[in-house]
Amino acid sequence: VIETGEMTINEQVQNWLSDPQVSFLLLMLGILGLYFGFSTPGTLVPEVLGGILLIMGIYGIGLFEASITGMILLLLGVGLIVAEIFTPGFGILGVGGGLSLLAGALLLPHEPLMGVNWYSDFRQTVIVVVIAVTAIALFAAQRVLHYRKHRHTKSTFFTAPQKGIVVKELAPEGMIKAQGEIWIACSEDGQVIKEGTEVEIVQAESTKLWVRPAKMLAKD
Repeated sequence: VIETGEMTINEQVQNWLSDPQVSFLLLMLGILGLYFGFSTPGTLVPEVLGGILLIMGIYGIGLFEASITGMILLLLGVGLIVAEIFTPGFGILGVGGGLSLLAGALLLPHEPLMGVNWYSDFRQTVIVVVIAVTAIALFAAQRVLHYRKHRHTKSTFFTAPQKGIVVKELAPEGMIKAQGEIWIACSEDGQVIKEGTEVEIVQAESTKLWVRPAKMLAKD
């Protein structure tokens, strides 16, 4: 007698990831995400999403078992959440950690040694944690942006002379690192400023900084 039944949620996810086209697409997106993230650092979005997609793609092509992939994603999620606590990730690391935890929980198979209700209770706990972490991360990001905008409007956060380093080429807009944080910046006269150039902040407008190469000030 052959008994049939509906697949569970984690079985549906595993079946979907095992599709060759899906796994190949996830692999390519993961590699591209990591490439763009490391070549243009600052936002953290490509690196976080790229890492998660790459792990899921590797599982899809059969290099990792479901249990190993689930544990890797769970550990990655915990690591991203811890990193969010100690670094100014603007909520990106926290949200990425929550997504990684959720994906890991869905991929963990039901082992015979687990209790009947253990897996469902564990998944519900992970979902609650993901919702809580995501909400806290988004709230923190909103407060940071509000704080920055408020401080910048009063022009008290940056007082001359304040300098920074270009981490993403300004052409004319890019990103700089100043006071230990990453900021959107634009060159004052529209010229291209290469990555690694030291710049000086000449104006703060909302969440954007206007800068020019520091060497120009020495000539003035």
